[in-house]
Parts: sequence; structure tokens; C-alpha cells
Amino acid sequence: MKRDRRTRCTTTRIAAAITVSAALAVQAFAGSLEGRLHGPIVIGDQLFVAERIELVEVGVGTPLIAVVLDGRQVALCERHTKGTPPSGAQAVLVTARDEWGYEHLVGIEFRRRGSDDPATARRLLRPVQVERGIATVGPRQTEPVLLARGAR
Repeated sequence: MKRDRRTRCTTTRIAAAITVSAALAVQAFAGSLEGRLHGPIVIGDQLFVAERIELVEVGVGTPLIAVVLDGRQVALCERHTKGTPPSGAQAVLVTARDEWGYEHLVGIEFRRRGSDDPATARRLLRPVQVERGIATVGPRQTEPVLLARGAR
């Protein structure tokens, strides 16, 4: 299927605008979730090494979340909402650990404070744009792990 040159240019401009918006949002937006990493993390299929992770909403009313590792934005993810968090819920960053011990970014769960009840709402994260990491990791079988806790 042939693509029109104008379509390619428009797509490139939109992607560039999203990237610029995300970079500005990391500096300007206060709503975020922070945590410590206990080893390498995989986002999409890229492996990163960092000590801190931060998820930052990109603007109001958009489904985009910027992933920041040690102060550097490395990915832009689209969140898929499942359920409504109750008021006063605590946000928990969730990863899945594979058989090699790498943590894969999965999303955010909302739980009632001080409760071990299952999550009442989820925000699954699907990578839309990811920078090149230190290695490319193929698909692996994973199991969910609670990585870090933080208030939103």
C-alpha cells in the first residue's frame, strides 16, 4: 500500500509534537508516581539500568504517561484504564519479573490505604515510544511484582 508524502509528514509532525509536549510535561506537571528500582527494568523491549523511576502524566485529559529514569525521560506510554480508584487510594507501581530476573513495567494499581485487599483499579501501560536502552530483550514469561509504593 502506497502512502502519501503528506501523510508521512503529518505523522512525523504529530509524533514530534507529542515528544516535545511530553518533555515539557515532565518538568511542569506535578502529578507523578515515584519509586526505587531493584535492578534493570524492561520497557517495551528495551532494557534500562537506573535507580529511580517516575511516572508522570502528560497534560490533563490525555492517556499518555512519561516514564522517567534517573531524571531522563526514556519512554512515553499510553494508559488503559480499568476501574475507578476510590478516594484516598494509594497508587502502587507494578512490574512483572521474568525468568532472568528483569522487571518489566506493567502499570499502576490503586489500593485502599493500609489494606492488603486486591487492587480496586488499574492503569495498564502500553509503550508508544521508547528510547534505545542498553539492550533489546525478547518476550519472556513474567509474573506480577509490586515494585514501589507512592502517593499520587
